[in-house]
Amino acid sequence: LDGNEQNGYVLTSDANGVGTWQASTGGGTFWEYGDGSNNSLIDIYGDHAIIGGASNTMIAGGQNNSGDTSTHSFMGGGSGNTLTDANYSGIIGGINNDISGFSERSIIIGGRDGYLGNTQGSVVLGGIGLGGTLSNTVYVPTLNIGTVDTGTTVYLLGTTSDGTVIQGTDIYGDICSYCSATVSGDTIVDSGTTEVDGVLPDDVYVDCDSPHCCTQWCAFNSGGSLLAKI
Repeated sequence: LDGNEQNGYVLTSDANGVGTWQASTGGGTFWEYGDGSNNSLIDIYGDHAIIGGASNTMIAGGQNNSGDTSTHSFMGGGSGNTLTDANYSGIIGGINNDISGFSERSIIIGGRDGYLGNTQGSVVLGGIGLGGTLSNTVYVPTLNIGTVDTGTTVYLLGTTSDGTVIQGTDIYGDICSYCSATVSGDTIVDSGTTEVDGVLPDDVYVDCDSPHCCTQWCAFNSGGSLLAKI
């Protein structure tokens, strides 16, 4: 023995039959333990890092991803993504995404510069610079629904200033105050042009089966004329 033996080294012979201990260059593992980690793995080709005692965490594929004091978490693909104090969480793909601040059960998929901080059960789907600190929330840049089922509308949807979807309100209030018409069958007997606060609304309508108090359907078209129908 030449005194250079180490764990993971193999005994190699040169052309003259002289044997030395060398680091394995083939037929070995593609994985290594993270620095100071417990049962955490990183692939050896992506310049990744697991530091700060992260445990049961894995980084596979991609480049320059890092995990710090995160447990039971995963990063796959992407570049420059980071998990810091994030447990049972993950980042898949994307660039410069970050989950931190003692987040749990949260994930970022794709996108760039996405972030989640101190969240529980939140998700970021794509986008640029998308994310936040709300728990049990899905952050998405544009929602495109392929098939929409039919049914009875219970309430409208609205958004807050930060983009959170909430139950909306009827911006026109009581539609009855806008409608002024007397009808007989499909004939307008007396059409009105009621103004509300000096403004004649455009494209306002209400169905006679709606919860509003009007007994007829009415609509102001873009020209301001009133149409009415039983």
